[in-house]
Amino acid sequence: MTLRFRFSKSDMITAAGVAMRPIEINDKGGTFERVGQPGITEAFSHQELAEMMRRPDTTYFAGYFDVSMQQLRSSGCKTSYSDYTQPEQAVARYREAYCLAMLQLKSEGLLDLTHESFVRHRPKIQTIAQKRLAEGEYGAVGKRAGAKIVARKPPGSTSALKWLRAYKRSGYSILALFPKTSRSGNRDRRWCPRAEGLMNQVIEIYADTQRPTKVQAIKATQALFEEENRRRDEHERPPLAIPSASSIKRRLDMADPFYVRAKRHGIAAAASHFTLFSNGPDVQRPMERVEMDENRLDVISLLTLSGIWDHLPRDRQQRFETGRRWLYIAIDCATKCVVSMRLVNRQRTLPPYRRPIMTPSFGTACPGRRSPQVAQPARAS
Repeated sequence: MTLRFRFSKSDMITAAGVAMRPIEINDKGGTFERVGQPGITEAFSHQELAEMMRRPDTTYFAGYFDVSMQQLRSSGCKTSYSDYTQPEQAVARYREAYCLAMLQLKSEGLLDLTHESFVRHRPKIQTIAQKRLAEGEYGAVGKRAGAKIVARKPPGSTSALKWLRAYKRSGYSILALFPKTSRSGNRDRRWCPRAEGLMNQVIEIYADTQRPTKVQAIKATQALFEEENRRRDEHERPPLAIPSASSIKRRLDMADPFYVRAKRHGIAAAASHFTLFSNGPDVQRPMERVEMDENRLDVISLLTLSGIWDHLPRDRQQRFETGRRWLYIAIDCATKCVVSMRLVNRQRTLPPYRRPIMTPSFGTACPGRRSPQVAQPARAS
């Protein structure tokens, strides 16, 4: 029996990087139109849809084009539930349980969405919410007696009613209940380019044939800051803030392990230590398989580490825009050559079909592109 799915016209599906929205679903299958390309349609049978939904490169977004979801994403919300960490998901489930408990009592005519009514029915709201949370936790950890379940402090009327209003405005989507604390804080650079360059020296100090310890490398790096501050004091320039040992250690941990081991023990020892136990994909011809990956990096740190920053004019350094960028690279598996590379400033809330998709310069598709995780299972009828 072929599993049939029920799609709404406001849903969106991305398959192999191509975003589509359903136009018509009937007994034979469905017709989908490509997002951003009006008139370009493609028909799928229910069997083909079932196979497509099982593929790892297929992502389903329920109600993606709804007005409520558009407003939710414009407020900085992420695209799907799986984009959040497990602690954030636990907080959202806790808030949703209280929202559902209040909606249940409201449907029964017992609760008015006011402060007085919430306080009067607080014990019943808490009982219903805790029962929902316990059932969810039991499903995750099993029903064995003594299973550990984390209980959270119940909210006050102001917080609970605020969650409920956001929950209703978003079309009862749990994405509206995720905390926004991850977006708070000072995101400016803590270190100037000169300090970044000195901090990066800890990698070269540690990656030495004398094999110093990490503690010795950290102390030597702090000594470089002290020497730099003495020179600045002679020229009446403001001193640099000396980073702590933990900050320098985090920078050292970011170093390439192969590079560090090759410098400390030799290339042969590093190659032996990092030897692969498989040859990877079996490819015979160039461009038969192209793999892609992405990485978020600090451009100024990369420039200071490579030494390019010191050769830039002073006015160019002052006008350089700070921030992190996304680096996309496509590598041919047969020749190990980089066939495409792009550095962009991608927003985290950018929809998947708007993200920069890289292909080789002569238009060959990249079948090895890393696929996003399934955001939400489709509704089966």
